[in-house]
Amino acid sequence: MLKNILKFAGAQELTKNEQKSINGGVQCVPYPQCNANEVSFYKRNLCSWYLYRTVTGSICMEYLP
Repeated sequence: MLKNILKFAGAQELTKNEQKSINGGVQCVPYPQCNANEVSFYKRNLCSWYLYRTVTGSICMEYLP
């Protein structure tokens, strides 16, 4: 099937990293950094960012290496 798809004009095979980076058009809105505030894990969003909830109920994020 891949060979048939690649016959289309302009089609090209994506690398594994390129495939992983496709988010379906979802816009990733950055949250403020937590800056060592007291937080608890909330969830990972569609862009794989780690989101945390603060003691005041707001949401912040951390950039993990």
